[in-house]
Amino acid sequence: MRRQLLKIDVERVLDQAAVPAQARQERRPAPAVTPRGEQIAAQAIDYFNELGASRVSINQLAASLNMSPGNLRYHFRTNNDLYLTLFDILDRDIRAILSHPKLPMTLGQIVQHQIDIQAVLWRHRYFFRDLDYLVNADRQIFVAFLRLQNWAVEQIVGLQEFYQTNFNMRPVEPPNSSMEVAQNCWMMWTSWIRWEALANAKLALTQSQTNEIFHRLTWHHFSLHGPYMTQKTAYAVADKLRRKLL
Repeated sequence: MRRQLLKIDVERVLDQAAVPAQARQERRPAPAVTPRGEQIAAQAIDYFNELGASRVSINQLAASLNMSPGNLRYHFRTNNDLYLTLFDILDRDIRAILSHPKLPMTLGQIVQHQIDIQAVLWRHRYFFRDLDYLVNADRQIFVAFLRLQNWAVEQIVGLQEFYQTNFNMRPVEPPNSSMEVAQNCWMMWTSWIRWEALANAKLALTQSQTNEIFHRLTWHHFSLHGPYMTQKTAYAVADKLRRKLL
């Protein structure tokens, strides 16, 4: 019961935002994307990661791709069509990395899985950098993101239960709960991705520097579980992260 009470009440949020019932239920498909459209979407992600989606007009994006605005509009009729396509890619990538980790996993594989999660979020860092702008650009993205966020938190709860079963981590005790720790993890992931994206937006990071960002975020993730780790597990996690940085 406590887990249910602590979940974000999506319907209440949508009530407060005055989102009509039809917009909550219907999921209009993203526009059919041609192979060239898929290339454009991938390039748009890179361009938005550098400059921010809210700062790039369709004309600027077209110019960066050596296309005319009209040609770009052929693939994505409106800005929102492009944003919706990019959100679908984000949604797919997050669900893929969080859905079915190959259990059982060693502690080293758990650490690597967490690094892989950060890499997926980093690929879409423009979205978290400009979250307010994008969820307000299209109500469908707003609704879909709220539902994705709730789903992701549930998946993190499942990972915590796996940690407890396999690595002698203590269960979370009242007044805290596994749901609260999971929500803190999600908020930390997304807020740190936003911070790193803003701090490094125009820097040409090497792969080594990018790996350091992933490892730093992974350490922050496990630090939220520190109160529930044995000293042996905490040392083992720190050692595996240190070795990956060597």
